[in-house]
Amino acid sequence: MTATTRVHQIEVGPMENFNYIIEDIATGQAALVDPAWEVDKLFAIIEERKLQLTDVLLTHCHPDHINGLNAVRQRTKVTVHVLTEEAEYWGNVRDYHALQANDEIQLGDTTIKVLHTPGHTVGHVVYWFDGKVIAGDMMFVYGVGHCRLAGANPAQLFASIQFLKTTLPGDTLVYPGHHYSTATSVTMAEQIRGNPFFHFEQVEDFIRYREVEHDQTRESPYQPHYR
Repeated sequence: MTATTRVHQIEVGPMENFNYIIEDIATGQAALVDPAWEVDKLFAIIEERKLQLTDVLLTHCHPDHINGLNAVRQRTKVTVHVLTEEAEYWGNVRDYHALQANDEIQLGDTTIKVLHTPGHTVGHVVYWFDGKVIAGDMMFVYGVGHCRLAGANPAQLFASIQFLKTTLPGDTLVYPGHHYSTATSVTMAEQIRGNPFFHFEQVEDFIRYREVEHDQTRESPYQPHYR
């Protein structure tokens, strides 16, 4: 199947965040995902490729993922999309289009599906389109987000992992929210094989690993752990 999008992955800021530009090839429309830290880098690509920026998609509302949002809005008019629960919980995003689980966003000829994946935050979502998923902090390459801040829930994170394991095809390309690994993206099949968080069958074992064992034993950058 011919791809309908190009995904531009830009590493920014002191926390190794990834910002993304989704480019709809047919129309030149573009969306930013989690704009933060170095907005000029994003607009340099948009201007170089002569894209029409129409949307901003937020995976979640932690400051390191949205601290460039106001700068984007100062430069151009966009529609900001965020899950209702997330926006209401954090209260740090105004004038947004309220998403619900399983909503679809149309970007030119590309349909982007919204999947609710709580755990890292209450209203975290991933964006699934064109054989790709932008995963925010729900999953990294060979890792997942922490559960240390308000609203996090490791049992929900476990459930979100099980949901994605059974929902996303194995050849789906996973784009993470941070550059914490030896790779910048992998397929979902490789995540299932090499991400230790995907190997647990019991929620209690997952929680113990996420909350205690991982931070004591895991080295960075993350490398695959195969069963």
